[in-house]
Amino acid sequence: MRLTALFADGYPTAKLEANITKSKIRVVSPQGATPFVLNLITSARTAKKLSAVQLIVTSTGREAEELSNTLSELDPTCEVLEFPSWETLPHERLSPSPETVGKRVRVLQRLHQLQTSKVEHSVYVLASIRATLQPVVAGLGEHPALRFFSGQEYLLPELNLKLVELAYERVDMVTRRGEFATRGGILDIFPTTAEHAVRLEFFGDELEEIREFSVSDQRSLPHASLASIEIFPAREVIITPSVAAKAREMEHEFPNLSTMLSKIGEG
Repeated sequence: MRLTALFADGYPTAKLEANITKSKIRVVSPQGATPFVLNLITSARTAKKLSAVQLIVTSTGREAEELSNTLSELDPTCEVLEFPSWETLPHERLSPSPETVGKRVRVLQRLHQLQTSKVEHSVYVLASIRATLQPVVAGLGEHPALRFFSGQEYLLPELNLKLVELAYERVDMVTRRGEFATRGGILDIFPTTAEHAVRLEFFGDELEEIREFSVSDQRSLPHASLASIEIFPAREVIITPSVAAKAREMEHEFPNLSTMLSKIGEG
């Protein structure tokens, strides 16, 4: 931090602060100094009462991860949002992993929340060049996450339908992210953004307890009781009734896409 203070006293920093409100600023810094320069830029923007949310584009996803750790150390009060890229190419008939989708949707939903709330801390959105070039479904951040709170009442059959709508796959035993299983009054889910799978235990319609468990032996983890849990989608195209109806209408217009459109129409 002393190094940052010494650097902040120099002429380049004064020039940066004087031009911080301009639409375009060119800043050249040595490799490895990026986090410190970003910290100075944030301080200058805060002094001018500019937006607290900044998009930082990095060369690679690895660089974004490293920058995230350093920024958190320089400013423990800041909020760092990592927006990953798809690990698949656009021409491949493969979907990105549920974990990647969940992380992307979580960032988009958080940005949507920040648009309607006053932010007192710095927010960094870190994304690689590849992530910023990939398309994003319009309005994806406006769909709120599915939230469960211990002690509240839910209809278990309705929850199953909501999870299917969020592209979670129903299985006999949960082993991977994006899967769920139901047996009796127990609902097992492996959220796309969670480190461990969670088990929701119901007594009638009341959610009695939320506990993390290990997928290897299906046993609850010690001290793993949670008060609430957020469920983010496992697919970036949320198949709502209106989307399904639109897909069915388009089947005859685009015969080459009929197989995919038929699956979307069926949910």
